[in-house]
Amino acid sequence: MTKRLNEHTPQELLQDAYEHAANWLNAEMNTERSCFLANPLPNFGRGVEFYSGLDLYRLAAFSIAIYASGTGRWPSLTPPVRMTEKQLWSKFFGFMPLPTPADKLTVGQFLPAKFRDRINLPEIVWRSNSLTMPPSLGIPAGRYLLKTNNDSGTNLEVRYPLTSDQKTTIAKWLQHRSRGAARLIGGGEWWYGKIKPEIFLEKTIGTEDSSPEEWKLHVMNGRCSYLYERQGDGPKTTAHTVYDRDFNHVPISVRNFSRGQVRDSLDEYPIILEAAETIASNMSFARVDFYRTVSGELFLGEVTFCPNNAINWFSDPDFDEKIGAAWDHKFKYKDDR
Repeated sequence: MTKRLNEHTPQELLQDAYEHAANWLNAEMNTERSCFLANPLPNFGRGVEFYSGLDLYRLAAFSIAIYASGTGRWPSLTPPVRMTEKQLWSKFFGFMPLPTPADKLTVGQFLPAKFRDRINLPEIVWRSNSLTMPPSLGIPAGRYLLKTNNDSGTNLEVRYPLTSDQKTTIAKWLQHRSRGAARLIGGGEWWYGKIKPEIFLEKTIGTEDSSPEEWKLHVMNGRCSYLYERQGDGPKTTAHTVYDRDFNHVPISVRNFSRGQVRDSLDEYPIILEAAETIASNMSFARVDFYRTVSGELFLGEVTFCPNNAINWFSDPDFDEKIGAAWDHKFKYKDDR
């Protein structure tokens, strides 16, 4: 029986992906007003300016293989139509702001002053530019997250005072971080390579008995197209509940996650909507994350340019195309034409 695309690993799809990449890059190079020939923009960068020669071709092919393995279909990139296809395109040709708000330690600089009386920043109690054990003394008792500022999916919860078992766990975590952002850069997310790497301890938001809500707003050309609340933790317990910009529930599933509890309203939604659209006003696409405690306190989380490396898929495949149609993924090129 022939395997479906999403039953193959990206490595197994690379041979065919190279052909797709060659056709895509050749079409981009030869189209009228080729993006290859666009002038650089001050305070912005692109994948085609970060990668060069065979690296560009190789990483474009690998990104296409990742996409096909994750979504179960080859992307259409000449031109891209779906939101996820435009995210893949943007990894190489989209103008991304520099310094990048993807740096978890500096993202607070992108929160305008007008929101700082309503939206907090997580408390950083320690940081280091080397992979060293956090101090045992001087950190108040409590729960913290040990994070890297230039990587994804690496958070480690630690409790103070540290036990010997915790120190062993942290030592293993530090060992695994030695490659830094190489995994992300090798997947086409080049902007992580522009971040000076650090590790840091962040005070946990919420309480032992009440984790904060996670709200993730997807902003395209300065306008939020949709958002979801991430509920739970872990592959079998996580749920995503999707809403449109007007906070109407959209009855679809994201990837293999279940649908969570639907809310009729969220009192703080207008403020996080305005903040997300303001933060991302000069970006082609950004997912802006917020945390909300049970008492209604808001915290700015992360800003992400390519969620899940462009391999989100939806129970309604038309949703991807509908959202993609509303996104002018080349809008920063208007300054150059």
